[in-house]
Amino acid sequence: MVLIKTPPPLLRSALIVWITPIVVALQTALFLDLPWWKLDWAFFERSVPIAAGITFFLWILLLRGTRGCRHLIVAAGVSWTVASGALAIYRDSAVLGLVALGLAVFWFFYSDLLASVFSLPYLNPGKRWYQSVPEPIPGLSCDLRFGEDVRKGFAISRLSLEGSFIVGTKAGFTKKKLPNEAILHFKGHKMACPISVISRMPENKGSDSLGIGVQFKNSDLDFTKELADFVELLRGEGHVV
Repeated sequence: MVLIKTPPPLLRSALIVWITPIVVALQTALFLDLPWWKLDWAFFERSVPIAAGITFFLWILLLRGTRGCRHLIVAAGVSWTVASGALAIYRDSAVLGLVALGLAVFWFFYSDLLASVFSLPYLNPGKRWYQSVPEPIPGLSCDLRFGEDVRKGFAISRLSLEGSFIVGTKAGFTKKKLPNEAILHFKGHKMACPISVISRMPENKGSDSLGIGVQFKNSDLDFTKELADFVELLRGEGHVV
C-alpha cells in the first residue's frame, strides 16, 4: 500500500513507540545502580541514542504504513523483553524483573493495537499474495463523486464503520483528482459517505486495476447509525466485510 496521508489511528499508534528511549534510559540507570542525584548524560550516551535511532526508523516505517513493519516491530519488542528478562536474572534484580514484566504486558497490548490498526479497510484491502486485485464483496457496488462528476461501476473489497477499500480501473483514478464521496449500493439500499482518500494500491505493469483506501469523514450520530445498519445488512447476507 502507498499512503497518500497518514490516518489518525496510525499516527497515534506510531507515537507510542517513542516510549522506547525512556524505558531504555530507566533500564540503564537501574542496571548501573545510579542514584537519582548522580545522573549524568555520560551514563546514557551509548544506550539512549541507539534506542532513539532504532525508534526513529520504526516510527518512519509506521508513518509510511510499510507492509510488514508491524511484524518487525513486534519481533523487536519480543527480543527486547527476553533480553530484559535475561538481564534481570543476570543481575538478580527484582526491579529489573518488574521492568521486564512491564515490557511484556506493554508489547502484548501494543501488538494487538497494531494488528487492529493495520486491519482497517483503508490500510488492508484484503488482497491475498496470489491475487492481482482484492476479491470484491458480491452484490456491493460503489459510485464515486469527484466534485460534480459521478463515476459508476466500482467494486468494494473491504467495508467497516471506519472506511472501505474501493477497486476500479486506472482510468477511474488519478493522483491529482481523487473522489470526495462514495455512494454504496446493495440490493436496493443506498448509502452516501463523505470520504478522505488515505491509500492506494501500487500500480502493477500489465494490470488495468487500481484501488484506493478511503476513510469515512462524517462523525454525525445519524450517519454512523445508518452506516452500521448498512454494514449489518451485508453481514446478515453472509458477507465478510
